[in-house]
Amino acid sequence: MAQDGNISRTWFEWVREHDQHTLELIIETNLQTDPFSPDYDQAALDKMANDELQNAVRRFDKTAAQSLQCRVRVIPKHQN
Repeated sequence: MAQDGNISRTWFEWVREHDQHTLELIIETNLQTDPFSPDYDQAALDKMANDELQNAVRRFDKTAAQSLQCRVRVIPKHQN
């Protein structure tokens, strides 16, 4: 998937919840995800997630995209 400088990788996972399957876009980021950190920027996280979700949906065919129910989960990049 197309990635900006704050995204290290993205992938989809199927999540089963209440007898339904939902597609979840996982975004691994270098941005701070801890809301108690002084470097936390909710607006930057929201923009990154929205932009990447739009990019991902564009890659589906239009029929599938119209019926797609997708959630977004942003996770911090694992530091070795």
